[in-house]
Amino acid sequence: MVTVGTRARSFGNLLTTWTTDLDNEVGQIPVAVNGLNVAAATIAIELKCQITDRAIEEWQLDTFSKIRIAYENKLAAYNQAMEELALQAQAGVQGRNPEANKRIIANEMKRAGITMMANKRNLLDAVNEDSFGVPYIDIDK
Repeated sequence: MVTVGTRARSFGNLLTTWTTDLDNEVGQIPVAVNGLNVAAATIAIELKCQITDRAIEEWQLDTFSKIRIAYENKLAAYNQAMEELALQAQAGVQGRNPEANKRIIANEMKRAGITMMANKRNLLDAVNEDSFGVPYIDIDK
């Protein structure tokens, strides 16, 4: 006797071919062979399977879920990288080194003081700006 799925058949003559449709089994298909007083036997089983609509739907949902999760992970990594770049841009030093700025201020203060003492005039209202907005002392004023 040969059983495939829920179908079974007894063979009186072992040189017989048996073709049967299964009963819409899903997953594993059990196969069993039972014989009495059989010295040798060869059994070949060929199954032609067809994917079910339910299996296609499960695959689609599973695939979509994996794609969505991967997209969300990549999007989160991108957003985090953009936030870090924005913070770096805000925290980044723009212009000169603060120590260089201090030296420039000190030198300009010395120069302005020397200019005022050399002319011995009240030049406090003589500070003007050039066309670039840089302040200078107009000693002719």
